[in-house]
Amino acid sequence: MKKALGVSIIITSYNQGKYLREALLSVLKQPIKIEYEIIVVDDGSTDSETINALNFFEGNPNTIIVRLQHHGRQGPVRNVGLERAKYNYIFMMDGDDLLSADPHTLRKGTYVDRALAHLENNNSLAFVRCATRMCGMYSGFTNSSYPITEAQVIRKHHVSTWIIYRKSEAIGAGCYDPDIKKWTDWSFAVSLLNYRLKQGKRRDILFLPEAYYLYRIYQAHRESAGAVDEEEMIRTTFERQREIFLKYYPNISSDLIPHAVLAHKPSKIKDLFFMSLWNPLAALESIQKRGLKAKS
Repeated sequence: MKKALGVSIIITSYNQGKYLREALLSVLKQPIKIEYEIIVVDDGSTDSETINALNFFEGNPNTIIVRLQHHGRQGPVRNVGLERAKYNYIFMMDGDDLLSADPHTLRKGTYVDRALAHLENNNSLAFVRCATRMCGMYSGFTNSSYPITEAQVIRKHHVSTWIIYRKSEAIGAGCYDPDIKKWTDWSFAVSLLNYRLKQGKRRDILFLPEAYYLYRIYQAHRESAGAVDEEEMIRTTFERQREIFLKYYPNISSDLIPHAVLAHKPSKIKDLFFMSLWNPLAALESIQKRGLKAKS
């Protein structure tokens, strides 16, 4: 018997207080038509507001609360959610972000409904992503709100947490790498693409122009914001996903590829240029409204 079409929405949380409650409510209020579950993986939160939110939603029939005892890295925490997921498709969220309730944004359907329809009917797709708006301290589109290709991903263009992908391919690719301390989501996206490359599959990336995801900007400590050797993170990813890097850097010594990838990382100005090619008005709004102290 074929498993019902559905999505596991995994929300990772650590001391995010009222923001976690708002995140969960934003999901539960979505007019989602397919089957879904919400898995909240709490990474050892200690603040009372977060614990109260977890307790409040624990009885919701669509919500599973997983409480970890000790705070750890992003990758292993997300892998806990992947292991618990019962559906074939995965949508990962941060516990301080939101899904849009704007009727105009939702006029064609929810993010997960539309993404799964495309993934089910088009095996050339590696994953689906969407435009993103900031909320909280700043507003406007995020700088990465533009379509990207595989070649751009390998050249270090941003890939967000909230892509939607097949669980089977995430497992096949080895899940989220526990050794990646920064750019976890970029490294994971590379692993999905490399897995499909080794399987002989196409690796298209679908971009939905609606800003379904709201990325909260506020003052908070982030694990990835510490002193991390960025080139070393790329090198770790390269060593484990060599095939796809060699496809795009065929004439460069392997030792130099991580440095070349880092050198290709687009500046904020280049991001705005690519956004302007997609939507000039979105780029202009981002220039006018974005702040310099944004969460990254």
